[in-house]
Amino acid sequence: MRATLRLERSESERLDLTMDGPHLAYARGRAGDARASVRVKKFPSADEAEAAYRAMVSEALERGFVPAAPSETALPACDPEP
Repeated sequence: MRATLRLERSESERLDLTMDGPHLAYARGRAGDARASVRVKKFPSADEAEAAYRAMVSEALERGFVPAAPSETALPACDPEP
């Protein structure tokens, strides 16, 4: 499964949340001119990785981030890998 969502809180604050493959979920954030920070975690199951990804999205929304593209849903469905 793979899902990616770009969120913004201002023009200079961005957060990219990604679930990549069956076991990885990660967040990449940038605020202003600061270096991007990356948080990666490996999970024992795809269900746990998806739950963690959804929790990261929920946390970001609570902190005031919104989807960068108006047409993006806040919690996109995770697409199975081809």
